[in-house]
Amino acid sequence: MPISNLYTILVVDDNQNNLFTVKALIQEYIKANVVLAGTPARAYKDASEDESIATGLITTKFARG
Repeated sequence: MPISNLYTILVVDDNQNNLFTVKALIQEYIKANVVLAGTPARAYKDASEDESIATGLITTKFARG
């Protein structure tokens, strides 16, 4: 029987490439459920409906180039 994921991480970005890259990196290093949201409104909706998403905030700015 598989062990359930310890964390659920909500990733928010309007760039689909960033979403999938961050999801892959997270899942490479930790066992986690990753929820992707393309807008802040969607992120708020997902977080308010999913009790497994803990409150926390990490911000980053990807270089454009």
